[in-house]
Amino acid sequence: MKKRLLLFCILACALALSACGAAPKLPEPTREFYVNDYANVISQPTEDRIVDMGTRLQQTEGARGAQVVVLTVESLDGRPLEQYALDVARAWGIGDKNANNGVLILLALSERESRIEVGYGLEGALNDAKTGRIQDQYMIPYFSNDDFDTG
Repeated sequence: MKKRLLLFCILACALALSACGAAPKLPEPTREFYVNDYANVISQPTEDRIVDMGTRLQQTEGARGAQVVVLTVESLDGRPLEQYALDVARAWGIGDKNANNGVLILLALSERESRIEVGYGLEGALNDAKTGRIQDQYMIPYFSNDDFDTG
């Protein structure tokens, strides 16, 4: 009887704590899927180009359903950048499930942070060093000048 009461108390406390600390809801993917500009920093022509390139990549023979998705948000709502990116990539199902070949390019304006989250299936081609160089050379210099289309 005491064990059941103890178990009940532990479960009740765990449920109460998880309800209090519930993470803010993730954004939903837009109809275009390949570009999700919730921070409103990407022009329409650039969005159209990203959608076109994403569609062609996914349909490319040999790409096995690979997808590259861009997401801009005003804020991460207090979440760590890496966890936010991973949560979005998993929730949205970016890339082929079996090949695990999705890529999420995330930009959080308030935090002034960006991340390229790469599925395991592409880590050989896009390792941390390479994605870091891509950000350092092709993204951050433009982002720092508020030129998000070029970045």
